[in-house]
Amino acid sequence: MFRQFIGPQESLLLAEYLGFEGLVWLGEYSFAALTDRRMATMRITRFGEVIYQDAFIDMINSSIIFQPSKFWLHFWVVVLLLLAIPTIGLTLLLIPLAGKMFYALKKSGLAISCREGFTVWAFTDRSRLQIATEIYRAMCEQREIRIKELGRP
Repeated sequence: MFRQFIGPQESLLLAEYLGFEGLVWLGEYSFAALTDRRMATMRITRFGEVIYQDAFIDMINSSIIFQPSKFWLHFWVVVLLLLAIPTIGLTLLLIPLAGKMFYALKKSGLAISCREGFTVWAFTDRSRLQIATEIYRAMCEQREIRIKELGRP
């Protein structure tokens, strides 16, 4: 999938599926790849839209890995529990859906900031955040190798 965007002189080091963001019929799949020269992400929607982003790893200024707070998940579960009394318990059926909706819309991920002010986003499911951190570590190692090759301080 990433090979079409990468030249024959580049080595593909990692390519990972990171998860699904959004509602089932309107969401998008998230992927990330690392070559010896660039970090790339790709999002593919249900209707075939492809959003590809990449950044040369020697141009990366900083990165963050983020994971949203579970506050709003707990808030909505409490609201559903309180509404269970006047609805004779019907809202209790919605509690499992509250978790699914929260995790579908609130994503963890990796954000990579480049020198030109451009940010490459890699959204991931909370359960796949470990994959994002592995990609981050590999990117940092490859960045150091690349900077040494180019002879930059």
